[in-house]
Amino acid sequence: MKTLKYLAIVVAGFFFFAACQKELSFETGFGNVAATGSLKSSSGDCQPITISGLYTQDSDMGDSNYVTVMAHITTPGNYKIYTDLQNGISFQDSGLAIDTGLQSIKLKAKGKPTLAENTDFRVTFNNSTCTFTIPVIGAVGANYSLVGSPTSCTNATIQGTYKVGTPLGTANKVILQVNVASVGGYSIATSTVNGMKFSTAGNFTKLGSQPVTLQASGTPTKLGNATMPVTAGTSNCSFVVNVAAADTTGTGGGGGGTPITDINKIDTAWKFSQGQNSYQGHFDDVAITDSPNAIILELYGLNKSQDTGMVIFVAISGASKVVKTGTYKTSTNSIFEFYKNNANLDLIYEAHPGSTGVEVTVVITAYNDITKVVEGTFNGTALNPANQKITITGGKFKAKVP
Repeated sequence: MKTLKYLAIVVAGFFFFAACQKELSFETGFGNVAATGSLKSSSGDCQPITISGLYTQDSDMGDSNYVTVMAHITTPGNYKIYTDLQNGISFQDSGLAIDTGLQSIKLKAKGKPTLAENTDFRVTFNNSTCTFTIPVIGAVGANYSLVGSPTSCTNATIQGTYKVGTPLGTANKVILQVNVASVGGYSIATSTVNGMKFSTAGNFTKLGSQPVTLQASGTPTKLGNATMPVTAGTSNCSFVVNVAAADTTGTGGGGGGTPITDINKIDTAWKFSQGQNSYQGHFDDVAITDSPNAIILELYGLNKSQDTGMVIFVAISGASKVVKTGTYKTSTNSIFEFYKNNANLDLIYEAHPGSTGVEVTVVITAYNDITKVVEGTFNGTALNPANQKITITGGKFKAKVP
């Protein structure tokens, strides 16, 4: 698997190496030791599973056909994550987990779907099992058209709340009307506009006018109305999504989530802003690792929808595992990265000792040696994927150190 970054940091006369997104690889070194972990969160809920590719009856699976699961590794070692065989296809990946914590793993599809129907799969890792559904469309495509083509989609119903910087979730959908002239498989999608996309696939089994629901994905980036062009077969139309101002009091698709206006009331949380965009979430993994003459505080966080993630590393001088209050800068002894939690772990913002002309200042404002809770702030400048300088403001974090 691809790591987000692998950086060498010079810290006051010593070096340490830190992996800013934990890596799954096929390197050797663990022998026959089996990895342990779970596909579920600490609350017992299955972690999100992302489906990629189009699944068509009687068609061979290719590189675009895979699902991405989130596995929390508790013991490094060799792993195998797999599904049952259903409708002629299955998903699997195996390799070596060299670190602990929440990790993104891509399961490749094998086989050929035999039936055009929604197909349920059970994915297993260690003693944990979760489920997901793949819509397999017919080899013979349906003949259908969007009602309202080629102008505005007729009676388009927008569901969910759309806010700048808030990742879209299961509550964010649009219901469109289609006329079906002949049954069969279908695939409908919009273009990506203002960081958002709507799509669906499946099979029409009856003729005539009927609704179809498209699921939203992505994160809105700008305030205002976004016109979404949608294509279905040879027809096309458009609908408008109103994007509200950034929400600084909640997370998750549709505007729900836990308010973190007062971050000090949260056991583990983070937030920051970049321009009009506000991001926030929880820490799914916190660790302290040893390095010569220093300890490294590692904070790994995801937002509620797990579409994006944040990493903060701080090198604290001293040989003992003691967190110290103080100021730490990405130009010398800390790292800040914010990324898309997808298969490629695409960077959104970054600042580290190798970043030229930018600097994020991380301040550990408090640490309780009894409760093991660390609190702090982070602000400054970072680089976006175009290597442009952006400003990070209002950064706060609170986490329990193991």
